[in-house]
Amino acid sequence: MRRMLRLTLMVLPLIAVIGPIAGADETVARQVEPWWEDASPAARSVERLRTIAPESWSPVEREERTFVIPAVEGKSDEARLLPYDLFATADVFHYPEDQSKFQGGMQVVYEVVQPADLILRCNSGSALWRCENTSNGKLTVFYTGGAWDLTGEGVFALNMPIISWRSYMGAPFAKGAYVLDAMGMQVFRAESGEHVQVTRPHDLGGAVGPDAWFTVANLTEYQIAITEIATDWEKSGYVGAVVTLTDADGESFDLPGAEVTAIVWGEGVHESSVVPLKPTGGIYDKGTVNYRFKFFGTYPPEFYDKQKITVKATVWVLGPDGVTREEQIERVVTRDQAEPMPLAVWQNRQRREDIRTADGRLMESRFLWTHGQYFKWWQSMEKADAALQATAMIGANIFGGGIYFAGIAVHPAVNCASGGGGYGGPQLLVEHPEWAVESAGGERSERVADMHRPEFRKYFVEFIADVASRYDVDGIKLDFTRIKERCYCEKCRDEYRELTGRDLMEDARPPYTEEYIRWQEDAVGDLVRSIREALDEVRPGLKLSHWGHDEPGSPSFQGRRPDVWLNNGWIDWFEIGCYGGDPDAAVRTWSRIARMVDRPECVWPAFAFYIGSIPQPGTATDRYVPIPRHNEFTGDGFHSKAGVMGSRRPVVLAPMYEAFRDTCGLSGLALFDLCQQTKENAKAYGEELFVEPAVPWYPASAPE
Repeated sequence: MRRMLRLTLMVLPLIAVIGPIAGADETVARQVEPWWEDASPAARSVERLRTIAPESWSPVEREERTFVIPAVEGKSDEARLLPYDLFATADVFHYPEDQSKFQGGMQVVYEVVQPADLILRCNSGSALWRCENTSNGKLTVFYTGGAWDLTGEGVFALNMPIISWRSYMGAPFAKGAYVLDAMGMQVFRAESGEHVQVTRPHDLGGAVGPDAWFTVANLTEYQIAITEIATDWEKSGYVGAVVTLTDADGESFDLPGAEVTAIVWGEGVHESSVVPLKPTGGIYDKGTVNYRFKFFGTYPPEFYDKQKITVKATVWVLGPDGVTREEQIERVVTRDQAEPMPLAVWQNRQRREDIRTADGRLMESRFLWTHGQYFKWWQSMEKADAALQATAMIGANIFGGGIYFAGIAVHPAVNCASGGGGYGGPQLLVEHPEWAVESAGGERSERVADMHRPEFRKYFVEFIADVASRYDVDGIKLDFTRIKERCYCEKCRDEYRELTGRDLMEDARPPYTEEYIRWQEDAVGDLVRSIREALDEVRPGLKLSHWGHDEPGSPSFQGRRPDVWLNNGWIDWFEIGCYGGDPDAAVRTWSRIARMVDRPECVWPAFAFYIGSIPQPGTATDRYVPIPRHNEFTGDGFHSKAGVMGSRRPVVLAPMYEAFRDTCGLSGLALFDLCQQTKENAKAYGEELFVEPAVPWYPASAPE
């Protein structure tokens, strides 16, 4: 006999404006049957396959979706699998403090196309699932049970319960909305259990999508609501909605894993159309760095006279009692209740108002990095002039060139970890080899300095101050401001034991202790603070910035904490790598880091001109041009990947630029790097992307 559950649902009232809704004016009670059989992942996967219909895939599509596990000589043969479906076993899981009581997981259906004596596991070490908790802005990892059996041909379904989330990588599992980011698998011989290799299938041939997204909350009590509906009521217009869950602790979370549809009703009795709404991330509320998930879809152009929209949401909820329930909710909005809202406004993607000087000039910092080994601007005045001409051609307004104990640029960049040099330049360690890091085996580095040495930090600070006092620069850029390699010399071991009472050799292995992390961060932080103080003495007001940041919530031995340095007023801004051409992924990266600082406008994205490899080496397309062997501005040689690497055309980076300028409201960005540009492409950037010249914009000084 099925047990009946009494459940209270909140029915939200209809209101005339579109936006978040607080509270409800009526409550209804209904009887709900927890359909154990129908709600099981196995039953749901059968129903889902009817929609996915893998039997209709073409041979080309099947090949594109197939994941290949390469052979390892002497250990294994090649295996090929075709993932049909991957989904979270519920859209919302109950969160317990004790991970052993967590009842969530993933379900996969796959076909073994080419079998081998192999099984795949995601239950230890680097064999993990990596997610982003979009609610707290941190990356986390978890492990799953179950093994993917590849020993025979056929179609298989596998339930993979989440068995642990304790790892030295990533932040702890916490409440919030989760987006699957990547995964890793350990490959074993099925018969002998011998380990073969680690493989990272990432999106599993396209099977990973919103269905693998889920939310974790305290489900002892909860409310599910459609909190926003938006539309422009136009021909070929859009429907948007937001679905949220409020848990027993009163916290609200997005439900990106929900299934949402809209019914658009025309004026006639039979005029209606069902529109599936898909979740879109990276949508920001104005004035915040936190992004939301909103559902979006377009309705058919033949609907000229839209009068009503019904939005329905289905959410699978796995409660603390271990029962999975299908919750359904709907909300109706009519034309006279909702004012038209342009899509760009609802998604906060409209062109923002630019910052300008009193005489109307655009203020926007465009920092251009220049790799001093492949673009040797510092060798002669002619090359320096060529670098500045290229900077102007691109439309950038801050030149950042690496310096090697000399500087004639606007914002010279200096390698802290190598004591000023790097990338083949002169090395401080040639003069002071005793300041180099020492490996656990007692070998001294020829390129990396030990930041724990006070005498090194003093010398380096004086070097930076000397550059600032002798050259008419506008700022200093710190690069490699971190523990690039760990030092295990006797002095470091003695110092660590004296400060912490612990053994350095033990604590320097992951998972790192709090004492070890603090020891590393203090050394690097002392260097940055001392540079700031020295610059204030010789050149008050000179800008000091930094490149790079570790992901929040991921303890690192490197001691790189520009968020702390920025909040303390030691640097004016820092840049992070937002490489690639996907603006949603890029702003998600930015959001995670921007949440850590008091002034998010001081976190600048760096766009990469380059792509690591191009499908047809030496051939230009509408999205990139090949990078030549010799730089077209100075004639300096590029590295061995010339012709294989490509330089992105402006059309690729335009959406990135617009996203950070308009959605995130930033006035500072960086471009990496001048050595990866051709004259033709550089000119195109000035004509197509940075059309309007700009003067540098700098964030206000940190408050006292």
